Amino acid sequence: MSLFLSDESDPRWSRLIGLIMPRDPTHISRSDASMNGMGAWSADLPHMWRLSIADLKACAIPTHGRHNQQYHEPKAEQAPAHINILEFFGIFIELWLLIRSLKALYDADPTSVPPGGFRILALADNTSALSWLQYATRTKRPVVRRLARLLTAFLSSPFPAAFVRVQGKHLPGLENTAADLLSRFELAPSWESAMQQSPHLLPLPTCQVPRVVLSSLAYLISNEPTEEWFETKMTKLWTIELPPFAHGSSRLRVLRHHSTTHD
Repeated sequence: MSLFLSDESDPRWSRLIGLIMPRDPTHISRSDASMNGMGAWSADLPHMWRLSIADLKACAIPTHGRHNQQYHEPKAEQAPAHINILEFFGIFIELWLLIRSLKALYDADPTSVPPGGFRILALADNTSALSWLQYATRTKRPVVRRLARLLTAFLSSPFPAAFVRVQGKHLPGLENTAADLLSRFELAPSWESAMQQSPHLLPLPTCQVPRVVLSSLAYLISNEPTEEWFETKMTKLWTIELPPFAHGSSRLRVLRHHSTTHD
């Protein structure tokens, strides 16, 4: 109700005219998920991240890891999350990382916003997860509606509402090979092997995914959140410290760690 009473100049009720005009993306991201993990990368704000089954399990995300016995864990009491859900998780995490990073750039230099604002093109090979970026309210699945509500709340925050437009687009799986290497540990068991197999990944810095982002998504799999929960999570998603991007020798040290999440 408070939103309806807010000033009409609030960025959630208005946006730059440039944000509603067709423009080329300023940032393109590519993400993928499998039953062995998930990952994403972008060359426009250079970075890459990946999460293993161990990372997902640590944040209470049910998965059975059927692709590779090396990463197989005992079956959880909760049914494994559907692959479409995991794909949406990957898209959300990547959007969180990109938009928070763009907000940091804006805070340091407000002139960093290009004419017409930032335009993010999220590429993925899962059409269902991509459709939820726009049409999730039409689904009868409660978990999808809850996840879409979290994304909508995040994108409705003052900075993205005023300066960011997000569009999803399908990328055929055969063209999503670099993201596949990040998500499929049976193809690239280590960071080193993923980079050796993809020239796109080789120069990118690595980063860790804050545990609170993943655990927030995990909670929505089987829980109906309250308004207070959403308010608390939005505060955390916008105030938690951004993960550092590791370059050079620092990146090599990061690669030795099995887990890529941090508190």
